[in-house]
Amino acid sequence: MTTVTNKLHSIINRHSDSLLCAAVINAQGEVSNKTGDFSALEPQSLVSAVLGPYGSPLALFDEASKYQNDRNMLPRSLAQGQQFALIDKPCDQYAVVVFGIKHTSFVQHIANRQKISDTILALFSNQD
Repeated sequence: MTTVTNKLHSIINRHSDSLLCAAVINAQGEVSNKTGDFSALEPQSLVSAVLGPYGSPLALFDEASKYQNDRNMLPRSLAQGQQFALIDKPCDQYAVVVFGIKHTSFVQHIANRQKISDTILALFSNQD
């Protein structure tokens, strides 16, 4: 397992109450690492919209890059029913996307979103 994949596992494990899977998109728009249980999410859902084929990982990376240093704009959140995707840009090389299921109120989900983002930043801001 690569260091990047280990970091994704760590994010999922620290937030296992809501997260199911995660991915990294590199600067070329390639999904370079994936981990977790993607099968637990609907096949034509947020995963397809974010990682393809319905959406563009490169467009997502470019959009997140615009806001990389603006913590008011990141993390970005997408939702479909109870499923959510959280997109963050902790460093120049990667955009990190986590997918999960909302089990809490809207206010608690916002607080959890910030905790997840803090974990992403802590793990990915210092690249090996």
